[in-house]
Amino acid sequence: MFLRRFAPVLLAALAYSQAAAAEVVITINTSMADRTLALVCSGAEVDETAVRASEVVQAQIQHNLRLRDTATMDAYVAALRAASACQAPADDPFRIGDVIANRAAYRTKIDALKVRQDEIAAVAAARIEPYLPAGMDYRGDVVLAVPYFSCGGFAARGRFFIDVRCLADDISADNEALTMLVTHETFHAIQEQVLFQPEVGPNTTTHGALESLFSALITEGTATYVGRADAVMPATGGGMLTQINRRFAGDNAQRMRANFSLLTMLFDHVRRARDPEPTVRDAYSIGFSGGTYQEMGYFVGAQMAGDIERAWGRDALVCVMRLPPEQFVLAHDAVAAASTADPALLRLGPAAEDAARYVARRRGGQHGYAACRG
Repeated sequence: MFLRRFAPVLLAALAYSQAAAAEVVITINTSMADRTLALVCSGAEVDETAVRASEVVQAQIQHNLRLRDTATMDAYVAALRAASACQAPADDPFRIGDVIANRAAYRTKIDALKVRQDEIAAVAAARIEPYLPAGMDYRGDVVLAVPYFSCGGFAARGRFFIDVRCLADDISADNEALTMLVTHETFHAIQEQVLFQPEVGPNTTTHGALESLFSALITEGTATYVGRADAVMPATGGGMLTQINRRFAGDNAQRMRANFSLLTMLFDHVRRARDPEPTVRDAYSIGFSGGTYQEMGYFVGAQMAGDIERAWGRDALVCVMRLPPEQFVLAHDAVAAASTADPALLRLGPAAEDAARYVARRRGGQHGYAACRG
């Protein structure tokens, strides 16, 4: 476990407030990866009590179960036992078989991450700092997830996780993509701690389901926008993480108009659904998963965030980010409606705006974003 502390910097303030020094502390936490690799083909007994009591493991499992119902705590313990026995299980939701087969490659990547952590963390901090409220301190872990079954990263319980499996054997080949990932997931952890409120309602109600979809749009959209600030992806080459990022960004850029239309239809579909819970689950899968539509909601939200900042300034965007999530949609609609410099500015359709106003009325404040314009 390594600790890296950044010097205090001036952070962009909220509207009409003064900037104040803040400190960002990021810890690279290798404990999960080190334990797993030490078990591989060792024949050692797994300390099940310690594994189940680990807050880091609990955070990962909580996230896992949202994506794959077989990735349980029991399955995680079984994966560690399989690693120790040097035999991948027939049912392998955590892909421990890959760790067993490629232990040396995992070790090399983890060690390389330790070496590059200062460089990556410094760039990530520089991208995040202008979008933090004045005077905010942040401390968080980057957990190297071994084993894990997906690609990329995720935030859970104030920590964020990186899947080592999908990184190139030569970490430098994924340097920019990895930096974007660290920035994105760190920003998610900050969102969870201080930026976004209030809690969304239950998905069993229409307004709760819509709130959760609006929340996904602003959280993923702004994290994508901040994470890609000043990023320059290589045009060719790179490891799996770089290739995925390049393909998703390129494909979504080409179909952005269709993305705005599709997202509008998803909001309308949830608004009209008789059974909101499964409907919003499907809508989230279409709009915000890495499947067929390649996280298209991330890129729509990122464009909306950029439009707001360009029109009203960074302080206004930071202000909007701290409002209930539907205000993000209403703020962007106001920007698009008033745009004279770019009359072709993409915007969500009337059905999405109506859904946002419906949620705002349920919350008792239809035009909260207006206070952010100064």
